[in-house]
Amino acid sequence: TGLGSGIASIATGGNHTCAVTTIGALKCWGYNYYGQLGNGTDTDSLVPTGVAGFAGSDAPGVPSGLITSSSGSSVTLWWVAPTSGSAPDTYMIEAGSAPGLSDLARVSTGTAATTFSASGVAAGTYYLRVRAGNASGIGAPSNEAVLVVGGGDGCRVAPGSPRSLTATGSGSSVTLSWNAPSGGCAPDTYVIEAGSAPGLSDLANFSTGTAATAFSASAAAGTYYLRVRALNSWGIGAPSNEVALIVVGGP
Repeated sequence: TGLGSGIASIATGGNHTCAVTTIGALKCWGYNYYGQLGNGTDTDSLVPTGVAGFAGSDAPGVPSGLITSSSGSSVTLWWVAPTSGSAPDTYMIEAGSAPGLSDLARVSTGTAATTFSASGVAAGTYYLRVRAGNASGIGAPSNEAVLVVGGGDGCRVAPGSPRSLTATGSGSSVTLSWNAPSGGCAPDTYVIEAGSAPGLSDLANFSTGTAATAFSASAAAGTYYLRVRALNSWGIGAPSNEVALIVVGGP
């Protein structure tokens, strides 16, 4: 229905609102769809998303303090309600396969409660954020939390990246030590990579055969660029930081 000066409201049949706020700029927001018509003659479809697409001036602020936990295939999220903007009447959970993404799930909780639980969640690593929503739109995302879901039969993902690798040498003897990964499932063993230049593994690439976070060996004289990866039956994780070690003696 035209409202004058190029302003119009449009009935879309869903739980959302659309308005032409300037000539040729149609924006829609709500809990089921979002979309935008860019030039006044375009007929782009609204896209179902499970979250609101465009924030209005009275949208809620940013939730904070998001934390997560999992037990088998069941997960629980908690967060703190926004302290700015209008009061939310629902929250939107975003889950991605990498930081900043929402390619795995975008779900409305349908309630103003600041906790959310789900069961039957597939095993994997999820990068999670929560947004607050109301009839005017959806606010900015909370902090991002990483959640590892092991599934009902135990943990089923590769380990994360080992941390804080250090290397020392004395004659031909070298010792590497590191911290276990903080993400993914527990490693069964670690893989040592050694290269003649940064990023290479042309000098050595082998498993330690243990979950211990230290390794000692003898090495020929030379310069080694070293990394360590964590390995379990579900795969191998990303490499640790790289360190350079000069061995001055050798067999």
